[in-house]
Amino acid sequence: MFWGCVNLKQLSMSYNSFYNVNDTMMEELFTPLNQLTSLDMGRCGIHSIPKVVTKHLTKLKWLSLFKNYIKSWSPGTFDSMTSLAELYLMGNKIGNIKEDSFPIEIRQHLKHINLAENPFTCTCDLLWFLNWFKTNRTIFKQYDHSYRCSSPLSSRSIELIHIHLSQQKCLIGVMTTFVIVAVASSGVFLTIIISVLYRKRWSLKHYWYMRGHRERRQEEIDRAYMYDIYIIYSKDDLGWITQEMLPFLEDTKGLKLCIQQRDFTLGRAMVDCIVEAVHCSRGFILVASNTFVKEEWCQFQLQLAHKHNQDRDLDLLLVILLEEVDQRHMTPELYAVLKTKDYICWPTANDDRVTFWEDLYQEITH
Repeated sequence: MFWGCVNLKQLSMSYNSFYNVNDTMMEELFTPLNQLTSLDMGRCGIHSIPKVVTKHLTKLKWLSLFKNYIKSWSPGTFDSMTSLAELYLMGNKIGNIKEDSFPIEIRQHLKHINLAENPFTCTCDLLWFLNWFKTNRTIFKQYDHSYRCSSPLSSRSIELIHIHLSQQKCLIGVMTTFVIVAVASSGVFLTIIISVLYRKRWSLKHYWYMRGHRERRQEEIDRAYMYDIYIIYSKDDLGWITQEMLPFLEDTKGLKLCIQQRDFTLGRAMVDCIVEAVHCSRGFILVASNTFVKEEWCQFQLQLAHKHNQDRDLDLLLVILLEEVDQRHMTPELYAVLKTKDYICWPTANDDRVTFWEDLYQEITH
């Protein structure tokens, strides 16, 4: 909009809505105006001081941002505005002003500043501002009744000029509160600790035992394995593995799965391949179906995986039930697994399958 207006000195944008204008759009709008000395953006609906104004419009002497929704600004915001002499921020949402919000260099250059009609929080955090406000009356516009406290409740509507805080008073208040809270908290805490330790003495012994147990298990889980998951499945379910499981767990989530037909070495004994792959896998997924229960190799892999988990003191076996398994064909091993572990059923509806895979992945990674 302002390309070509490089020598513009004064600009008023008041009462224009900037509600949906982001930082990039602000930069495109104001960057060409680096010679600007006066800018009015009152009632523009902005919630923060535009970065482009404080970073690029360094020759501004007069800046008005009245009646917006500005609550605060980060330290260093005004560092580049060494020419700023008049600043108008009345009628915003400013409750507390940190000392580094106005560097000492900026305060020395300011001839006029208006922060009236803001909801000030009159606590010790505002002490430095109160001192600046009371000792520099000439630079503050609308000095009298327009500067009032909004909180705490005991100070609401009181004019800032009548708020009497001091460094000593604030320090005493903080120390007194700290001592009272510390003593009371210590007494209550000590009583609770003693009571809990006595009542939970046997649980604590068990906790320390289990903590050592968990640390040993975690060391085992953190080991570097060739495969994240070893898949135990029937060869008749290979199509489901390649079409449904691999695209999500490997291609999308980046896990490394061990699939017999893909990862076993050709010409090597099946038993050797299974044993090696099981010991090179962190966890296991059992894909249960009616054909699974009929294959002896499947039962062997399940037994071996169960033994490997026992040796590591881990329980890293997830069960996917592709279909209802006929009880007449169910082996003792599979029956025990389905009775003692939760299993996830493969949904028939396509809409439910995204949730199915996400739930499975959460089970694997937690």
